[in-house]
Order: sequence, then C-alpha cells, then structure tokens
Amino acid sequence: AQIHRGRAGSADRPCDRALQPSHGLHMGPLGYARYSVGDLPAGRAYHERARAAHLAYLTPERRASEPWSAARALNGLGEMARIADDYRAARAYYTESMAIRRILEDARGIANLGYVEQHDGNLRLALGYYRASLLQCHTWGWSGTFDALAGVAGIAVAENRLAQGAWFMGAVDAQRQKHGVAYEYGDRIEVDRTLAALRAQLDPDQLEVAWRLGAAATMDEAVAAALVD
Repeated sequence: AQIHRGRAGSADRPCDRALQPSHGLHMGPLGYARYSVGDLPAGRAYHERARAAHLAYLTPERRASEPWSAARALNGLGEMARIADDYRAARAYYTESMAIRRILEDARGIANLGYVEQHDGNLRLALGYYRASLLQCHTWGWSGTFDALAGVAGIAVAENRLAQGAWFMGAVDAQRQKHGVAYEYGDRIEVDRTLAALRAQLDPDQLEVAWRLGAAATMDEAVAAALVD
C-alpha cells in the first residue's frame, strides 16, 4: 500500500521485516521501491531475485491449477523486463499473462501491452489496448484507469495532438491527487516520457491552459473523451 500511495522510500522497510528468504516472489515491489528513490543497484538486485522466483513458480501444474496467480507472475516478469528496456521479453510475458486473464475475463494488465506497442511505434494498436483497459478498469473502479488514461495521453502526444495530450495528463494528475494514488515505477517512466515530450514541443502557456482544462474534468468525462477519436 505504501508503494501504491507514493511512499516508496519507506515501503521496503516493513516488507523486509516480513519477508523470509523463500519469499522471492515478493521481491518485485521491493525493487520498485528502491528504483523509485533512485537506488538502481538495489532495485536490480531485488528484481533478479524476484525474476528467479517467478520463473521457478511458473510450473505447468501451477499454471493449470492457479491461473490467476500464474497470470500475475507473468505480468511481474513483463514489468521487470520493461523496466530493464527489454521490450521484446516484456511483450512475450505480457501476452502470455493476458492470454490467461482473458479466460478469467480480467483485462487488468492489458495497458502494459499498450506501452510495448507504443514503444515499437504501433500507436493505433497501443491505443486499442489502452481503451480496452479503460473500459473494464473504470467500470470496476480499478486504479488501472489512471494508467490507461496516461497511455491515451501518450498516444495523443506521439500523434502530435499536443493540446489534447496535455488535457489528458491534466485530468490524470488531478484524479490521482484526488484519490491519493501514485504511479508505479514502470508506469512513471512512460509518463515522464510523455511529459518531457509535451514540455519540449508545446508552448508553456498552451500547456498550462490545456492542463487546467483537463484537471477540471470529472473522471467520467476524461474516460468518455479517451474512448473517441
């Protein structure tokens, strides 16, 4: 919860006390916590332990008997690969995770495939993934709504619809602050790229106006705008 609410610097301390050496599956959040405060060597060390544990966990028997846990482990491997800029591996893990989740009628995590496709320049495909995530996450009130909206903003910026991208980022920022939800580390990387592109390409006054207009929108309004071209 501390990572989710933006207190990543303190998140590893209670987790460290609770974890036993055999609990490598839980090292992923510790890695994100260390990454978030700039401690990259410690973050990588935690993720190496997490990666090994996830791979050991994913036996054929467990994939069959515990599909939701298997999907979550595969998604975790995808996150670690994406943070390491290995988008090819991330795509493979995310795709396998989503194949399981589709059977479970759970679209959470599909925005991660959006990040991969966006990175590879497949913007319309990425937008489709973000919108699919929005439809389910917003319906169920899941925090993935924020990540999907930020992804839609990134597509707008990549397609040179800069004011629209700023509007979406303003909406996401305001809603995250309202609900006290922070970005996870991997998603923060993608958002920072979008923000850097906006600041480099859009006039500061135009950025401020569009951002404020987006911040004034309700979540329903932002989601509705994201679902239409």
